[in-house]
Amino acid sequence: MGSVLIQDATGWNALVDEGCAVVQGDLSIWGGLTDPMTHPTLREVTGLLDVSGGDQIRGLALPELTTIGGLLVVHRNATLAQLSLPSLRTVGGDLGIDSNGALTELSLPSLSSVGGFLAVSSNTGVRGVDLPELATLKRDLSIVDNTGLTAVSIPGLTGVGGNLWIGSNDGIETLDLRALASAWEFQVRANRGLRTLSLPALTEVLTVEVTSNPSLLTCHFPVLAKLPSGGLDLSDNDSLQELDFPVLADVEGQLSLTSDKALTSVTFPALQVVHNGFIVAMNPALLELALPALAEVLDFQVTANPALPECQPLAIKDRLVATGIIERWFIQGNDVSATCGP
Repeated sequence: MGSVLIQDATGWNALVDEGCAVVQGDLSIWGGLTDPMTHPTLREVTGLLDVSGGDQIRGLALPELTTIGGLLVVHRNATLAQLSLPSLRTVGGDLGIDSNGALTELSLPSLSSVGGFLAVSSNTGVRGVDLPELATLKRDLSIVDNTGLTAVSIPGLTGVGGNLWIGSNDGIETLDLRALASAWEFQVRANRGLRTLSLPALTEVLTVEVTSNPSLLTCHFPVLAKLPSGGLDLSDNDSLQELDFPVLADVEGQLSLTSDKALTSVTFPALQVVHNGFIVAMNPALLELALPALAEVLDFQVTANPALPECQPLAIKDRLVATGIIERWFIQGNDVSATCGP
């Protein structure tokens, strides 16, 4: 069967009655499914699968569908409460699921490969994103603006061939990316409920930004050694108490920790080179700054940390002036009354 456009129940029933296993082309479902609908025999769509029915689609189940050769688009379905694709393994192009207000769960339990980007956005009712078998993603991963989302679980994902953005998901509490080893830009921003961030396998990434997550307590990157073309920004995380970057040695861009109100210690035991600026500023609880291996930095700024003994950054600066490389420094607004040991 060639490309199919479904705009009403009659068209859907005709497709089911045909009993086809393969659509040679596109399958577009644009409305008319006022009751949850099932196609029991469809196994493959060689082109795109587009579900964009406005307020006319209540539910869709394709229990035998394993392969989509092109894009999978589920877009602006205000009443879509059920999307069941339990056997889907491969999407050859992009996968986008957005603006489906009635959808509460996104579970693709068999999905292992996406040939383009994966975007889940503006689904206000979705509480969980569960992709247990997804291993490879050729382009970006974006999960943004899902205000009811509480959990993201993609435990088998090893590589993202583009950028990874997790942002503005107000209810998110858990983020499971335990196998992720590589991505381009890694950004986790403005997730109000997120409490822990752990990337135990991440070794290859250009830049890391973890900002404006007010409930975040811990940030754990145990095997990340280098940021080869970007920087590290850990700022405006009001509750952040623990940083763990034990092997980070080389940052090509800027390393910034600002306005982390609960942070008491900044320690990078292996950090040797920051090719741009190192900035620690406006952290009111900060008591310790330890950079025992730092040998080179372009611009060293430690300012407006009222509890931090100023002698600590001054000692680091003096060591770099004497035995390392430092071009500029600005140290001010820290605790000048405190003393440091010999």
